[in-house]
Amino acid sequence: MAATFTPIVLSGSTQGRAIKLTATSIGTAQTLHTGPSVAGQFDDLELWAANTGSGLETATICNGGTTDPDDRVPVPIPPIVGPICLGRYRVPGNGTPNVLKAFVTTANVINVWAVQATHYAP
Repeated sequence: MAATFTPIVLSGSTQGRAIKLTATSIGTAQTLHTGPSVAGQFDDLELWAANTGSGLETATICNGGTTDPDDRVPVPIPPIVGPICLGRYRVPGNGTPNVLKAFVTTANVINVWAVQATHYAP
């Protein structure tokens, strides 16, 4: 049987719209996307962001956990610029799905969206 690739929307998004990051610490990191609940499946996500503020901000992406530095990817984002690629992330599935979360240095100035988001099922 052939594998299937299905376009998806970030689960933390409303109809594919950008997600405004409001969380400013790992303890309050907000969910961008929850992976599949089936082992062997995964979601492949390419995230982009824009900084609408006036200062340099850092978005920290946490893939599957919050261990520092293992699960964290900090990305500096210059002011009044975008889109900036935050990276490509594979969110694997299992009985307890992995979760992709994020937090920022200043709330309400970073918007994140997926330019490419695909669900893979073998």
